[in-house]
Amino acid sequence: MSDGRFKIAEEVFVVDVDDGHLLYAPFEGVISRLAPQTAAELRSGQSSASRETLRYLHGLGLIVPADTPSPAPVGTWDESFAPTGVVYMVTAACNLRCTYCYADAGDYPVDLYNRRMALDAAKFVIDNAAASGAGTAYLNFHGGGEPTLDFDLIRTVVDWGREYARNEAGDLRVNASMVTNGLISDAKAQWIADNMDSVQVSHDGPAAIHDLQRPTVRGGTSYSRVREVIELFTGRVPDLMIKSTISRAAVGRMPEIARYLCSTFDLPRFHLGPVLGTGRGRSVVFGEPEAQEFVRGYYAAQEIADEYGRTIVVSGALATFPHVRRTFCGVTDPNFSLTSDGHISSCYEIMYDDDKRAPHAYYGRYNRETRTFDVDGNRIAKLRLHDVNKIPKCRNCFAKWQCAGDCQARWYNSQTGELENGPDVRCEINRTLIRDRLLSIVSVT
Repeated sequence: MSDGRFKIAEEVFVVDVDDGHLLYAPFEGVISRLAPQTAAELRSGQSSASRETLRYLHGLGLIVPADTPSPAPVGTWDESFAPTGVVYMVTAACNLRCTYCYADAGDYPVDLYNRRMALDAAKFVIDNAAASGAGTAYLNFHGGGEPTLDFDLIRTVVDWGREYARNEAGDLRVNASMVTNGLISDAKAQWIADNMDSVQVSHDGPAAIHDLQRPTVRGGTSYSRVREVIELFTGRVPDLMIKSTISRAAVGRMPEIARYLCSTFDLPRFHLGPVLGTGRGRSVVFGEPEAQEFVRGYYAAQEIADEYGRTIVVSGALATFPHVRRTFCGVTDPNFSLTSDGHISSCYEIMYDDDKRAPHAYYGRYNRETRTFDVDGNRIAKLRLHDVNKIPKCRNCFAKWQCAGDCQARWYNSQTGELENGPDVRCEINRTLIRDRLLSIVSVT
């Protein structure tokens, strides 16, 4: 550095904020305010700063000699396949017709999930967990529709899996989880409350909002029953989450939704997330909200939640600093998501053969003759490398080590399957919330 030539170390960012600039180094755990001149000098790689200042910044790892390579952390090539959890993509059938459904639930033909395949998958992950000493195997029930419409499958797999684990794997624990729209009978709700470790219920707020966005298949209301089911689950399901989807039509009512959730349900946190713009989520009325309107609504909602000592969660903008995350979800593990026709998908939002994104997510299939799961090791290894480093539009974004690229299903255009290039609504939401959180850290120190 004797000639004054340097560069900001890779993955160190100068972030513009309303009242100036921040120096943000996620891997060094450093956030600092910058004077305008210093910010400009750092970006240009030239500085008239004193040798002592440069030496200090260099010692922190924030600036390095111009020819210093500084690769970002990446995954390793690994073709192994021994998952300890399975996601059952139970059904495409649904008793609701939500106005923004990313999966067009109810619009696809329904195939009954093969019971033998389901039990083979449970045995597979339980055996893997026992062999690896993991201590827990995971049985998760998801799908493009409502899983409880094939409730016999859920009950059969969970009961069989836990009995098999007791008899064959000693003290191995079987964790069961599911998502549901909550429009279920008392008998189903009671069984779920007694047997599920984790449940996510979709519930969009007060009756006027919920019923507008989540009508039944015949156009009726679902609010009252969903609320009753959530109240039945509360205190009985160890990990219970309510997820409210914020559409363009509802974004201006986020404070109202927050007050309703906090005053009605005794839960520590609630998830508010923007519509995913695929399937019916491309709706003009009920599609993705405008980013800055969502951000304003989030702050107003969290202010109300603060009154109750609760938290509003936005999954793409979790408060993770000083920790970083390279991956957003289990797509890079990859997830062992099993569709009703036997395809293995890394993403439980990509489950139909005609989905243009399927080639990016599918990596194997159930073999009915051998009752085994045939996978492409090369494809698995590529998925394990497919993290935030692989997204061109994230390359220079300061927020990428917090949001980790967000949901991989939206990396690709759902109509063409092509990689998206420009930032989108969720990008703008995440960047704004993460930037504001970084600014709040230096504001209190």
